[in-house]
This record gives sequence, structure tokens and C-alpha cells, in this order.
Amino acid sequence: MELLQKYNLSSFKNVKSIKLNSYNTLWDKISLNNILTSNELWDFRSEISKISLNQFDKLENYGMDYNLELDESFFNSNSLKTLNLQNVKFSSRLKFDLPNLRELNLSNVNCSSLNKSICNSLNLENLSMWKVQFKKLPDEISNLVKLKKITVYNKLETIENIQFPDSLEEIDFRTNKLEVIPDSILKLSNIKSIDLSDNKFSKFPIIENINLTKLSFHDTPFGIFKSNVEKVKNKCKNSEILGGRNGFYVEEKEKEGIYLPQTKKYYFPDRMEGTTQMRW
Repeated sequence: MELLQKYNLSSFKNVKSIKLNSYNTLWDKISLNNILTSNELWDFRSEISKISLNQFDKLENYGMDYNLELDESFFNSNSLKTLNLQNVKFSSRLKFDLPNLRELNLSNVNCSSLNKSICNSLNLENLSMWKVQFKKLPDEISNLVKLKKITVYNKLETIENIQFPDSLEEIDFRTNKLEVIPDSILKLSNIKSIDLSDNKFSKFPIIENINLTKLSFHDTPFGIFKSNVEKVKNKCKNSEILGGRNGFYVEEKEKEGIYLPQTKKYYFPDRMEGTTQMRW
């Protein structure tokens, strides 16, 4: 590209870091907004955003926040380590060929499901997906034996199909639609933090785990009952347990109960049987 030569910038073959959005464009940490004219910047940004990753030989970090559709060969790079995508569109049929990828962040992307080929990125350590449409994860997640943190936010309906890798240290599935929590996530030997807040489950595995340091299930039909929180505390003695809703539990809201937006129901204590039960 002539502009790269004109301003003595790193070539396609040598650039290691690119950040592209409507406010700023960084080329190896050099802000092109301060170098290019307005017309040059527009042309440059428009052209670069349509180029597949396989056109860059040494690119390690790439970030794009741009309203466009990725072409079918986009997810192809032997050098890339970090990929951040926001407000883009791509087909669930697009395959990932990113063998050295360590971190993938997807935010507000238009894609119906995550292609299972991402599970061939065996060096992946952090998989983060915010405001995505994915209702389930690929079964092959278990192949990611270096994965330390996984985040999914928005539409996730089930994780019963997943055998999570034992390397996981942090699970963040806040604000989804999970109704069943499998025992397996509490049996992960390296897990330290689990956040399942604002989901739909009314049962939770009461399993001993002395390595867990933080467990959050506030704003769930299970977690709004203090008696349930105490049961989990007895099994996860080294963990901070976060429950209730806005600092209150059902037992403390006897008259009005507690309303959960996720289930669209009110929950009250049932004193007739001498126990705390959910009813609506």
C-alpha cells in the first residue's frame, strides 16, 4: 500500500499490531489519525478492514470495531495471538485457522453460533464473548487444554453438553438463560472463580470444593434463598459466596417477595411446611 511507504510505516509483512475503529487507527501503536489526512485515513481504514488476516506475516494483535461483514477467509493466521472483534458480522460457517491464538474477544457480533473449528486453536487461554447470540457452545471446547478463562454473556441456554477442560480457572456465565448447572464445573481441579449470576436455575450442585475462592449466583431462583447459600458455603469453605438480590434474600422480604426479571416470577418463603420454598 502506497500510504505505508509514503509515511515510512511498517509494511503488511512486518506490522505486528493493528487496532481499527471509527475513532482511531493504530498501526504498530502509531496513531494514523495524527499522520494521515482525513481522506487518506478514510481510504486506508476502508481498505484494511476488508483484508483477511492471512495477508499479514507477523501480525500478533488485531482489534476491529467496525460495522462490516467479514469475508470467508478472514480467520486465517499463523502468527496472530490476540483477536478483538466488536460490532462485526460473520457467518457461523466461517472456520477458524488460528493455531497460535491465545485470546479471542467477541463483543456484539452478528453471528448465530460459534464454529467448532475455534476448538482447534489449542493455545487459546482466554475466550470472551459478550452480547452474542450463541445458545450453546461446541462440544469440542474440551480440546482447549490451555483455556484458563471463559466468558459468555447474553443467550446461553445450556452447558450440559460441555466437558470443560481441567485447565479452567475462571468461568463467567452471567446474565444468560441457564436452567441446569452440571456437577462437572465444581469438579474442575483448577477452578477458582465461577459467576452464574442472573440465570434461571433453581438447583445447584452441593459439592465440596476447597480451591474455589469466589462463587456468585445472585439474582437466580436458587441464590435468592439464604438457606441455599449456607448449604453451598458448608461445602465451599474457602470461597466468597454471593447470593440474594440487591442485598436482600427472600426470607427478608416475606410480604412482597422478590421478583426476578430472568424468570419473570415472584418468589416467597413458604412457612406452612416450616421450610423455605419457591412459589409464585
